[in-house]
Amino acid sequence: MNKPIASSLGLVATIILVGINLRPFMTGPGPVIDDIIRTTGMSYQDISLLTLLPMLLMGVGALIVPALNRRLGERLGISIAMLLLLLGSFTRLFVTTGSALLLTAFLCGLGAAYIQAVFPGMIKSRFPKKMATMTGLYSATLMVGGAIGVQLTPILSKTSGHWQQALAWLALPALIALIAVLINIRSTSAMSDTGQNSIWIFLTKPRAWLLMIGFGLVNAGYGTVVTWLAPFFQEQGMSAQKSGSFVAMLTVFQAAAALMIPVLASHNIDRRFWLMMTLISQVLGFAGLMLLPNFVPLVWVGLLGCGLGGSFALTIITSLDHLPHPASAGVLTSLMQAGGFIIAGFGPLLAAWVHQVSQGFGWVWAIHIVMVLITLLLFLRLNPQGYSRIFSVK
Repeated sequence: MNKPIASSLGLVATIILVGINLRPFMTGPGPVIDDIIRTTGMSYQDISLLTLLPMLLMGVGALIVPALNRRLGERLGISIAMLLLLLGSFTRLFVTTGSALLLTAFLCGLGAAYIQAVFPGMIKSRFPKKMATMTGLYSATLMVGGAIGVQLTPILSKTSGHWQQALAWLALPALIALIAVLINIRSTSAMSDTGQNSIWIFLTKPRAWLLMIGFGLVNAGYGTVVTWLAPFFQEQGMSAQKSGSFVAMLTVFQAAAALMIPVLASHNIDRRFWLMMTLISQVLGFAGLMLLPNFVPLVWVGLLGCGLGGSFALTIITSLDHLPHPASAGVLTSLMQAGGFIIAGFGPLLAAWVHQVSQGFGWVWAIHIVMVLITLLLFLRLNPQGYSRIFSVK
């Protein structure tokens, strides 16, 4: 095997290994929420901060990371980020209080924030002819990682007798990914600075705000689902392990959609048809959970997973489509993630409040249906024929 092919395969493997680590620290606590509450005394609102805090960091970090990445370079920056994810997961072994658990979420969130801001632009730069496929692969690995976290945590917790040990085991894949980064990412500097790289310039563009709001509303649904779907099914009488299995199935559907739908959409730069399909799938999934939660719940989980996974990948691809230069496209996508994750972070907190007021999850799912419909109306405006007029970037 010649050196360029080996290098490309190594980079692909690294993208997969790193991507797998960007969600387990958020999905893992879901199936063992009751155990966490008993140990730490945290309330449902406090528990929602385990998702809110990392998402806020992903948002704020996306504003800072592009400039920081140009100073550190991809190899050093991503290595430090993976080290933070490793430490955040491992130190959960020693957690006994809510504040300590939130500190671990802070460390993991910092690492995930850096990587998510860097990876889309790096993928467009390194794989310009396979950008949609590789972005879909990267998105799928996020969903697979989420499945790993939610499926393994209740099993490991039951085996060890301690939820702390179960969550700490998630440091192992982070260690493997860190080694892969050190071996396969050789760059010492980020991509060139040609193009429009100031994130503040994009803030003056209405299209950037449209992308931020749409990305945020969809990912608010994701944050709510990974935090509260297991407790919702437990309210329906399921065990912690079975409810965790349903959340794992959700992430399997997410991964499959994130991988396959970008390939289906790659033949036309106008991604709106497939974006609409993913959003309609979410509406049907949320409606099923709200109206008929016990009627073949796997159907609602599958529809919701396909919708969330497909729309996540396609929204990143559509953002990258707007600009031809990888650096500029990466900065726009970082900004979309910045605003989007700040909006999304409040999804689980809102869900906890609505659940407390209504004493159920019905209104939670209804609110997310409204959010998805708003996103659908926004995304109808994503006509690629107008991209060149929206941003004055050569």
